[in-house]
Amino acid sequence: MSANEEVGESLALVVYNESASTINETGLQLYPVSENEYGEGLPYAPMDWPNVGDKWGWRTGKRVTNKGTFKDRYLYLPERFQAPKNGKENAFRSKALVKKYLQSAYPGMDIDQFFASFSWMIPSKQSASSKG
Repeated sequence: MSANEEVGESLALVVYNESASTINETGLQLYPVSENEYGEGLPYAPMDWPNVGDKWGWRTGKRVTNKGTFKDRYLYLPERFQAPKNGKENAFRSKALVKKYLQSAYPGMDIDQFFASFSWMIPSKQSASSKG
């Protein structure tokens, strides 16, 4: 499948730095990552939201689902929104907590569009069955 073909709901297999990656239904290239890996922006966190230059962070946990994606994943606020380390959490560990935050901070925003801008599911380099 070429990069110009419409992907639809299926996932296309792509070679990315010697490891397989997929292209999701919104066209983001998803690459497998290790447990406890951290990154910023696409494809696993929003980029330039709500303002240009805002980078959300993401981190994986240790548990992997039977489908090979991380069961535990975290989404971090852009640096300029993070509270000082006074006990207030700057990370969200579920879609429900992200949604609650967005509804309070940005009432009336299109939350579905926000979640469509990145992939909540993060593929693991190590399958669930090989974790022992």
